[in-house]
Amino acid sequence: MSSLDRIKSVLNERGMSLRELADKIGINEKSAYHWSKNRPSGSQLISIANTLHVSTDYILELSDDPVPKEHAKAIEMILSTEKLTFGAGDVSDVDSVAILEFLKNYFQRDPVGIETVAKFIRKQKES
Repeated sequence: MSSLDRIKSVLNERGMSLRELADKIGINEKSAYHWSKNRPSGSQLISIANTLHVSTDYILELSDDPVPKEHAKAIEMILSTEKLTFGAGDVSDVDSVAILEFLKNYFQRDPVGIETVAKFIRKQKES
């Protein structure tokens, strides 16, 4: 599998086209097709990873885990959370399970915003 194949796979999951990605990172689509034989340049690689919210190691086929390391701890914290509290009291067990299950599923597929949610849950745990 080439870097382009990995990128296309993530694009498909995100509902994006290669042309959209190329536009977002400031290159033309034809240049992106070169990734089938050559790896993206360093600056392109960082832009791709940031745009798609995947690790550079995943794009370069150095890892099979697309989740960036900085998101892994936040996801781990969400996965280990058992009960939520909001404002004056606890959220019911049923609602807490439903909310956490949604977050786990959502952020494992697309970790955009995971740090914001993790900070919120950390703050709730501390209070």
